[in-house]
Amino acid sequence: MAIGIFVALLLTFTFEKCSAESIPEIYEADIVAIFVSGSELQLSVESLQAAVVLGVDDANKKYPHIRFNLKLKNDSKTCFNNYAGVLAAEEYYQSRVTAFVGPACSRALDPVSRMASYWNVPIYTAGGIDMLFSLKNIFSTLTRVSFSIDQVTKFILHILMEFQWRHIAIFVDESESSETIIRRSLSETIKQTDYEMFPIYKEFNSSLQPNYKQMLQDARKGARVFVLLACGKTVRSIMLAGYELGMENGEYAFLSIELLKNQLHSEQFNWYTPNDKKNKEARKMYESLMIISIRVPVREEYQIFINDVKETAKNKFSSILESSS
Repeated sequence: MAIGIFVALLLTFTFEKCSAESIPEIYEADIVAIFVSGSELQLSVESLQAAVVLGVDDANKKYPHIRFNLKLKNDSKTCFNNYAGVLAAEEYYQSRVTAFVGPACSRALDPVSRMASYWNVPIYTAGGIDMLFSLKNIFSTLTRVSFSIDQVTKFILHILMEFQWRHIAIFVDESESSETIIRRSLSETIKQTDYEMFPIYKEFNSSLQPNYKQMLQDARKGARVFVLLACGKTVRSIMLAGYELGMENGEYAFLSIELLKNQLHSEQFNWYTPNDKKNKEARKMYESLMIISIRVPVREEYQIFINDVKETAKNKFSSILESSS
């Protein structure tokens, strides 16, 4: 599990530091965890806090000669307008920092990980899916315990090549930070391949109620394959617009990406909506939709971990978490 990897990496760094210094009876490792709401992966702050608390508690039990001191720092701002860099600098210059954990949001992680690399302080995150963070010459002390979005877009490219699809339309909801990250990565992946493609990009803001029907009409003049970079609710709206245009006849293919399973109905990639008269039309259109999802572990250990996170979030942070949080 990700938290186990984090603990192992942190211990490696700690032991290296201990060997370079005079080893006290108990080594103090000061961990500063920074949290910002609005991560691209839609991970709640409470679930991340609970996971880190569990990891540190477990490490303290397993390694009695090291005392892991955890400090939680919550940025009151969202991902787009964050003070994470300020919080990191404050802790580094006014306190003692052995390692940083987080933030998961890419916009917040960027300045924090750049400073941490300059300070030579390790930083670990469950986010940072943007391919930018793979540049180790810049983010030299950053370790990501999640996937990288460039692997997802390379998989999409393999699908397009397998079916020899070259003329594609890519719809991007720019109101979702995760979708803009996927768009940048997919665009770069297409540029780097020798496989000749002719992409058409259609950017929109789902909160402004765009005309999906008109967008599809324009795009299908040059493409029969559509990559939909949007949340589940928006994808369903686009698919229903396609039904009105008669695009359910099997001549068109649709692809979409579900980074994480989400129990919130608006985020689910599902044709069914309770009490919706258009469920039948949506179901027919979804026969032409391929949804690419990140694999979720199914082992018993993972479910036990999820239950522990829920319990910790409830007891320590007074938060009730859904399964997808």
